[in-house]
Amino acid sequence: MLVHEGDIYRVGPIAYDGELIFSINELKKDQMIQEEMVFNLEKLQSEVSRLADKYKDEGYAYANVNVKSDVRDREKKIYLTFDFEKGQKVYFGKINILGNSNTRDKVIRRELKIHEGDLYNETRLRKSIEGIQALGYFSEVTYTKPQGDEANLMDLHISVAERTTGALTLGAGWSSVDNFVANAQISHNNLFGRGHAVSFNAQLSGSSNRFTFSFTEPYTFDSLWSSGVDGYKTAVETQDYTELKTGGDFRVGHPIGEYTNTHLTYKLEDLEYDKILKGSKEDLEGEGVVSSVLSTFIYDRRNNRFEPTKGIYDMLVLEFAGLGGDNHFFKSLLNARFYYPAFFDGVFRINTELGMLARTTSEEVPTTERFKLGGVSSLRGFEPFSIGPKKISTTGEPLLIGGDRQFLMNLEYELPLIRTMGIKGVLFYDVGSAFDGSRVGDVRHDAGFGFRWFSPFGPIRVEVGFPLDRKEGERKSLTQFAITPPF
Repeated sequence: MLVHEGDIYRVGPIAYDGELIFSINELKKDQMIQEEMVFNLEKLQSEVSRLADKYKDEGYAYANVNVKSDVRDREKKIYLTFDFEKGQKVYFGKINILGNSNTRDKVIRRELKIHEGDLYNETRLRKSIEGIQALGYFSEVTYTKPQGDEANLMDLHISVAERTTGALTLGAGWSSVDNFVANAQISHNNLFGRGHAVSFNAQLSGSSNRFTFSFTEPYTFDSLWSSGVDGYKTAVETQDYTELKTGGDFRVGHPIGEYTNTHLTYKLEDLEYDKILKGSKEDLEGEGVVSSVLSTFIYDRRNNRFEPTKGIYDMLVLEFAGLGGDNHFFKSLLNARFYYPAFFDGVFRINTELGMLARTTSEEVPTTERFKLGGVSSLRGFEPFSIGPKKISTTGEPLLIGGDRQFLMNLEYELPLIRTMGIKGVLFYDVGSAFDGSRVGDVRHDAGFGFRWFSPFGPIRVEVGFPLDRKEGERKSLTQFAITPPF
């Protein structure tokens, strides 16, 4: 079958008619179709939706925008006239939440930007639905807008399909340092349907153990303040020594604007070194008490907190240690993430981290605070925390101490493989370095592939990384299994 494309037509003069409530300049602001551009039906439809939304944001829920087109064949142009019918103003009637058998109504309603009796507003309605979706508690969020009890009332029925928000995380692996490693985590992001997030994690191996507890209340006393506590006790044997930490923190937070949150955290921990295999305690810094305050700023425009497919996420953490205690330093970490829909219904994902550590007195900063890369959350082709600067210890052996600077970038293309089961595949490339001072040190690269499944027990990940610049003593490939979410 032959297809004849025909002539190219451009957009001619654009006019506005009917029941106008905005000036012509206001209607043209941010318009998606311009005079003299090549005519595009999709952009025309988007422009109609944009204009209708302007009326709907003023309460005209049934506003209609008709397009009158005058085709001028001789000029090869299409003259457009947008004709407005505003209808009557409408108010929200009853707002009903359906399908939430576990999640309490108030957990959902506090994400709403609209309330019963408010003048209808399309933008605030859309943001309300996006806010509910972003909770991550529901696999699907839909809504209908039936007629209310009166002609100028519109009810809103929001239907949700609840998903598993509790997770039993199990992980196992093998390394030359820890031999067999087992990890178990019990977590719930919507405890008792109240929106509370709680988790308990235990990691055991032949050489290390970690026990951590975390609790977060996102709306303390039904206010906009969030609060939480964390506690931990760890004994981690690195390649060269064992670090013992016992501590906890208390944090509070409050939103700044629509998408930005800030948190203030006080942390208190005790640090010790044990089982030093290379060198001595003289080679390791920071033993004693760390008393610090952390300020965290988060900008979150993801469409879903747990399975984002679109949006950005930025986080800046500033830590000052020296409010009492034995250690004094300043540490900053900037994390930026980007998500964009890609071909074959996949998602293109970028994660970038920049870190800086500086001492604020003549004392050296703790060795445990220095940056070390490697593992499923950074450079996936290398053993956990195996990449970073070394120094010659007092016994003449090379000792991994980490750097006071860090950069890391993870690039991923994630695509669905078996939609009905939620199984996805991923291709990735990682690049990063932990180094000292202003000169970027040894930059390491890896690439690989993996599989992910959002199971009833949590997000399962199996990822295989291949170092692209393998050095003597490093493995040709590294397979890692974990039930933890990707970035």
